[in-house]
Amino acid sequence: MTGLKLGKAHVCRKFFPIEDEKYITVQPFSKNQTSKCYDYWNEALILLVPILQKNGIRVYQIGEKDEPVLFGVIPLNGKTSICQANFVIQNAIIHLSADSFTSHNAGYLGVPQVSIFGNTESATHGPIARDKAILL
Repeated sequence: MTGLKLGKAHVCRKFFPIEDEKYITVQPFSKNQTSKCYDYWNEALILLVPILQKNGIRVYQIGEKDEPVLFGVIPLNGKTSICQANFVIQNAIIHLSADSFTSHNAGYLGVPQVSIFGNTESATHGPIARDKAILL
């Protein structure tokens, strides 16, 4: 890999109240780049949410105000700033996302994640911290 070697990034965080101790975050869309968006989030969540709920784990969706709300999530769409979204992500068990800023920030924050890539290569566009990431 070539290019500039980066040091540790600063990721802003600002408190946002979440009641749950065990939760997952999901940010399923990539703004203005529909080729990065996975079409089957709802189908995946229909299978996952009942299992998660039995284990006391809830799912919080982060995103823009106008994005569709997924099955079985607690929508935070349009309710958090970027710094508040980072706070919510940093305390998640795992972060699920499209290739977007939240996948990169989850990597910087050391949060395990599953990120789905579309037309960009995960090798060149994936999060810097890859030791806790599954990139599809």
